[in-house]
Amino acid sequence: MYNFTQNEKLAALHLVDQCLDGMCGDRPMDLESDPYTWCHVDVLISQGWSKHAAAGTYGALAEKEALYIEKDVNYHDGAWTDIISHDLYEWAESHWDEFVANGKPKK
Repeated sequence: MYNFTQNEKLAALHLVDQCLDGMCGDRPMDLESDPYTWCHVDVLISQGWSKHAAAGTYGALAEKEALYIEKDVNYHDGAWTDIISHDLYEWAESHWDEFVANGKPKK
């Protein structure tokens, strides 16, 4: 489905993990019933990526259609609303056990 580098794979899993935290889920497919799919590049920075590396990785994930970067300001709260794709959390399901077993490693 995705041809991620190791860096992109780790970043994608952290973004899915953040979505799960937002909806109190345990596994990526929990997002199927409660699609809390908002994400932000700051998640990568909090997990050890530099600002520059996080921006590049986040952009690469968007190019591979793993996430959608909002280009217009959401006028409700003045923030952008980026989202992960449905395909990404389906992909993450098959990589989740390894990610969790490795302690959700940081960059």
